[in-house]
Amino acid sequence: MAELKDTIDLMLSEDPIERLNAEYQQLTIRADKLFGFIQMIKKGKVAKPANFSLFKKQLSIMSSYKKILEERISLL
Repeated sequence: MAELKDTIDLMLSEDPIERLNAEYQQLTIRADKLFGFIQMIKKGKVAKPANFSLFKKQLSIMSSYKKILEERISLL
């Protein structure tokens, strides 16, 4: 799996398409990590925080945003 630091050059690019791809990569990395954390909570490996529902809501919104980015990239 790529890490956020691997996207730095693309984010600093003058090319908006490269920045869009970096944004997509960053979102994927963050969503994957959040999903993994949620799974650890559900399995009881990590204490369930009081704001657990916000984690699930955030992941849902991130998934929707990811679909929008995928559509934008497909239209390039």
